[in-house]
Amino acid sequence: MTANSILEYILVFFGWMLNNAMWDILSSTGLYLLPLAFKGMGIWLKVREEGFDEGNKGMLSLPRLENSIYVSFLVICFCCTPMFPVDISTMKYDSSRDKQCNIQVASPQDSGYNAVLTDFQGKTANVPVWWYLVHRLSKGVTQAMIASIPCGGKIRQMRFEVQHSQIKDPILTQELQDFANSCYSRAYYKLKSTNQSLSDKTINSVGWIGSDYFLNTAGYYDTYTSQKPRQA
Repeated sequence: MTANSILEYILVFFGWMLNNAMWDILSSTGLYLLPLAFKGMGIWLKVREEGFDEGNKGMLSLPRLENSIYVSFLVICFCCTPMFPVDISTMKYDSSRDKQCNIQVASPQDSGYNAVLTDFQGKTANVPVWWYLVHRLSKGVTQAMIASIPCGGKIRQMRFEVQHSQIKDPILTQELQDFANSCYSRAYYKLKSTNQSLSDKTINSVGWIGSDYFLNTAGYYDTYTSQKPRQA
């Protein structure tokens, strides 16, 4: 199994250990058979409700019970029963994309989580066939998507610069602060208090001070004004 981050490397293995413990409890107590019992009872009750023209009720219910048991057995075998053994040493920490982009990332063994990995040494978790295949498929798709992301931090750096950009003109900064206190905050409070359900488009629009929603909707920016006289 493959992981793309240190936390995923640890938590995937730990999650399958808990899954094995839960399956041991269900199998040892026989609780996993309860759905089969309920399914069989449902089929039996449905057959009893059918008319006499359907024939012998026992012969009618037998193939239905068999089909239900066969399908349930396959589901239990492929989706529930742990089969593929996995231990922490056989899990692969994939840092190939980091190397392609010349980014140095510590391996799990060289990170601060090494003590946690030591606790997992010698322990084995078994993975059901279906979920093992799902993990492989999802990881393949994830790796293909990651490979399509260009190297470099230009996009992240641009976002960081936009988020941390500030107005340098002190007069304009004060005017903006006054407008936020007198108009924007009051309009935003009114919107949240009078509209319990807002669309995603509206929520995204009112997240900044120049919102089109506040500008074009009556009762907001056309109503709230400065609470004290100001010089032009």
